[in-house]
Amino acid sequence: MVEMVKSMACSSCEIVVYNLSQPCETKECLEKVQEYGIKALPAVAVNGSLLSCCQNNGISMEELKNAGIGQAA
Repeated sequence: MVEMVKSMACSSCEIVVYNLSQPCETKECLEKVQEYGIKALPAVAVNGSLLSCCQNNGISMEELKNAGIGQAA
């Protein structure tokens, strides 16, 4: 995802990457998660707004059931 965004960005675009799989030195990365309402990763925000493709509620029990989890074959 990061490489795709970087390859599409213009030369004057500012790209900030928060890698939540590693501890961040400041609390900024965790603050961004709350600010944008991120529920699942990867997520992309542009100009302060979480993209619609990334606006989901994460994994839910209903989605798991609909996928067949817990049902005998």
